[in-house]
Amino acid sequence: MLKKNNLIKVLSLTSILFILLLFFNFTIIYAEKLPDVTDVINDVIEEILQDKNNKITKVKHLDNGKHIIVGYTENENDTVGSWIKIIDKGGINIKKNFPPEQDKNVIRKVLRCAIFEEGKYLLGGYQQKKDEGEKAWLLLLDQKGNIINKGDDIYGGSYYANEFKAITPREEGGYILVGWKCDSKDNYDKKDKDAWLTSLDSQFIEEKKGKISIDKKGKKDFATDIVSVPSPNSEKAEYIVAIKDEEEIFNSIRLIKINDELVKIGDEKEIRLPGKGEIYYICLLYTSDAADELDGVDLGGRR
Repeated sequence: MLKKNNLIKVLSLTSILFILLLFFNFTIIYAEKLPDVTDVINDVIEEILQDKNNKITKVKHLDNGKHIIVGYTENENDTVGSWIKIIDKGGINIKKNFPPEQDKNVIRKVLRCAIFEEGKYLLGGYQQKKDEGEKAWLLLLDQKGNIINKGDDIYGGSYYANEFKAITPREEGGYILVGWKCDSKDNYDKKDKDAWLTSLDSQFIEEKKGKISIDKKGKKDFATDIVSVPSPNSEKAEYIVAIKDEEEIFNSIRLIKINDELVKIGDEKEIRLPGKGEIYYICLLYTSDAADELDGVDLGGRR
């Protein structure tokens, strides 16, 4: 027969084991019920594309740990409105619509790119008024998705038409944006686009200095993405810009390198990609190469 003290010890040990087992089982059940963010994103995308009028322009992981889906909807009256959906593991965290404003003669609002920087969502694309060309458009939202700026800020006013397709923060403050521009209505009617790059200061005011031309003579090209990469020769960041020719959409892109002052570095490179399918938009991704650090040699990473 167990003594009283020994019986208490056995019961206490049994209780602890039971509690641990219960906690362990609860943790497993809870973990099984918590969806992976990839599954959530896939479900949201599937739901979006059930409407054939919806077009997705960007799916991106943001620096605040959330993901954003950017797109637009083509309406029956030939107008276009944009929308965003910001997602975490729990599902859609923020969803916002930016409809056309026909009272202001704005018939198309299309968002193409997004970043999260210093507590703000920055969204870029274009607005278009009836019988006019597209105008590069920047939208600022706070962390709850509320519009901070006027909501109709346009850039590159000297051009007949232009559009933002990608945005990245600058190391020394402000932002670099790339896309395309048309200098005149005649060029616009001929769909003669030029790749375009511009910079904004930290107050989102377009800078007049440091602009460079990244278009190629005789080409109907547009800049489709920009990514920051470390410089092998200095501590300042450098940037790679991807450019496509609208009439040569098969397997070819041009890459140029610029510094933080928007000065072109070296010669551009043309890359022929494998395969025979159409390649229209290019997404750039920079990843550091572990071999660089191990060997003490800066190979510039993989691009």
